[in-house]
Amino acid sequence: LYARARRDLSDLLSAFELLTQRAIEFSGQGNPVSVPSPVYVLLEVSASGLADVRTMLETFLGNALEGGLVVDAAFAASHAQAASFWKIREEIIEAQLRGGRHLRTDVSMPISAIPTFLDRATRVVEAMSPDTVVLAYGHVGDGNLHFNVVPPPQFSLDQKIAFLQECEDAIFTAVDALGGSISAEHGIGRLKREAFLKRISPVHADMLRTLKAAFDPHGILGPGRILEEASK
Repeated sequence: LYARARRDLSDLLSAFELLTQRAIEFSGQGNPVSVPSPVYVLLEVSASGLADVRTMLETFLGNALEGGLVVDAAFAASHAQAASFWKIREEIIEAQLRGGRHLRTDVSMPISAIPTFLDRATRVVEAMSPDTVVLAYGHVGDGNLHFNVVPPPQFSLDQKIAFLQECEDAIFTAVDALGGSISAEHGIGRLKREAFLKRISPVHADMLRTLKAAFDPHGILGPGRILEEASK
């Protein structure tokens, strides 16, 4: 569907967000589409001037429906309705924060690997505990997914911390198997430092330290964030 959108909507395609059924339910915003589905796409087309984006989008979705790529769709007839669609995406994040300790990941992979990753990672994480909530959403166009985990509510804080660490390890292993990256847009920082250093070669690490030392000889920029040795 994304490949067809890139072809038919060209550079007017401004958003192609993946949302799972569980993520939409978790947002508490309701589902604007009548026919339930495991996976949804929040698609946006933007243009100025006399471009008839409504007709373009209707034609695109009509062809996708006929081709079996889409089973149902809902159009935003106003800016307010469009905002309500985006509210679903935003409330997934807010609902996670209200729920307390949880795992947020920011992984990327080849676009063609997204379905395989979602299937593998979801099965592995849910097998760890039946009460786990897996929330997946992200930017299909650059292969960037936020694959997040809300632990069972009955777990203590210590149990949640240990459980979420196991989940992150399993998720990153699934990413590795598909030639992906453990960080796409949020960076490494301190939280992913260990996982990052575990995945680069000694030569790569030495190169990073050399570059860090060249641009920051006094070690004042983000000391100890990733390359601790370079900041000493």
